Amino acid sequence: MSVEEPDAPKDRRYVANDCTYEALGEILADNPNGVLAFRDELVSLLKTLDREEYAAARGFFLSAWNGTGSYTFDRIIRGRTHIDAACVSMLGSTQPGRLSEYVRRAIAGGAGDDGLIQRFGLLVWPDGSPEWKNVDRYPDSAARRRHGDL
Repeated sequence: MSVEEPDAPKDRRYVANDCTYEALGEILADNPNGVLAFRDELVSLLKTLDREEYAAARGFFLSAWNGTGSYTFDRIIRGRTHIDAACVSMLGSTQPGRLSEYVRRAIAGGAGDDGLIQRFGLLVWPDGSPEWKNVDRYPDSAARRRHGDL
């Protein structure tokens, strides 16, 4: 009587940095809650995805932005990889000027109007106002007593 070997434990991943979209799919297959793809320079990823030979990778990122759809890779060498809920969150940085070209292309229509840049939520750190001053003083105790211990 033969005893089957147990499956190897799945590697829990929360962040992926630099991998092909197929390798990211392998990671997602083992992590049903999704993965954060961190790219220090987002423009390098966007420029790569603009190239014709990366159309399949661009399609993968377009499909994997919200986690509501499945995705299946069928490759001759790697075989079949199925992701029940493909969910990739992107986090990274870039300079505003470099990003503005992508936003302009998305607004103008054409090749950049496929929804990729529209799936990004932008967060910017505001420039400090020269008029702002940090005032460090004790709280107004009388007001606090009038309104209770809020």
